Amino acid sequence: MENELKLLKIVLKADLTKVELKIVVYLLNTGDKTVKLTNPEMACACGILPANFRRALKKLEENQVVGRRKDGIYIRSINSWKASK
Repeated sequence: MENELKLLKIVLKADLTKVELKIVVYLLNTGDKTVKLTNPEMACACGILPANFRRALKKLEENQVVGRRKDGIYIRSINSWKASK
């Protein structure tokens, strides 16, 4: 329960939009540390238009919520998340 409360506080601090929150929840629920799907595949899985997905993903990267590896994207440590600009 304590971990869920901490995560909720961090999400509120990051001031995520509805689309950004959908992406974060999807990435957290995949079960893998690195998601290796393409952006259009993830957008389809989240029920988001690809253009909106790319825009939201870029903002999540700027706020250090997600990071990129050569083979995919991943959720960064919640301690590194920045407040939305």
